Amino acid sequence: MGLQTTMAQNANTDPDAPQPSRPAPGNAAKVFAPEIPPSTALKWFLLVALVITGAAYVTDQWTQVTISQTQIPHRTELHRLVRSQAGYLAHVKAGDDAWAAQHYDQAVSEYRLALQNQNVPEGHEHLGNALVKTGDPQAALAQFREALRLNPNLWSANFQSASVEDHLGQYADAIAHYNKVLTLRPDDPDTLDHLALLYATATNAEVRSAKMAVQLATRASDAAAGQNARYMDTLARSYAADGDFSQALTWEDKAMRRATQLGDDQQVRELQQRYALFLNHKTQ
Repeated sequence: MGLQTTMAQNANTDPDAPQPSRPAPGNAAKVFAPEIPPSTALKWFLLVALVITGAAYVTDQWTQVTISQTQIPHRTELHRLVRSQAGYLAHVKAGDDAWAAQHYDQAVSEYRLALQNQNVPEGHEHLGNALVKTGDPQAALAQFREALRLNPNLWSANFQSASVEDHLGQYADAIAHYNKVLTLRPDDPDTLDHLALLYATATNAEVRSAKMAVQLATRASDAAAGQNARYMDTLARSYAADGDFSQALTWEDKAMRRATQLGDDQQVRELQQRYALFLNHKTQ
């Protein structure tokens, strides 16, 4: 027994003797789980998610390309419009400058160039006004009518058309255009004055209406508070056309006084000549 005890002690103290295996510190409670392969449902979920993500990316890229291609013609058209607008404005300004310098032929050329950039009603009206100044009423009227084709409610083109038509003896058209202006600008004194003078002096007896002329001329003069010599002269001529030379002389005298106040010697001389006609109960 002593020998067995000694051998056991020696075994415990011999460093080269094999030692019984023991679990490493801290690992005694560790559990190793086996790998579990992903389920079939998870595989399909991941596949579908990948497909959707890829489709969304492709769709986004396609949309961006499509939008870019769509915007290109719009940008091109916008640039064209900007250039044409700039060209139009440049030629209109050049035409206005020529007009101010009384170079009416040059103004006509510039306004034509402006219309090559933009075909707008105001451009035709500018050209029509310049053609009136060059002594070509027929060509001017064509431009005013084109302006009205583009914009029938352009009051100034209606007014200019009426003025030229009145000058050319196209009274029915002139009356229609003057009345159109009055629907757009009720009681416009210039329009009332011109229409009154048409009714008072038209060479066509079927068109003349002295009483209508008196009504319209009175409205024009009242609108100017009796401060416009030309309106008072029209009223005087309307009374003369109606055979009321007493009123004609009264209003012609008022017109002469107002023109004298304004220092318009040329108008004063014209009114004096008409006053002399009314004294003799004549209109021309």
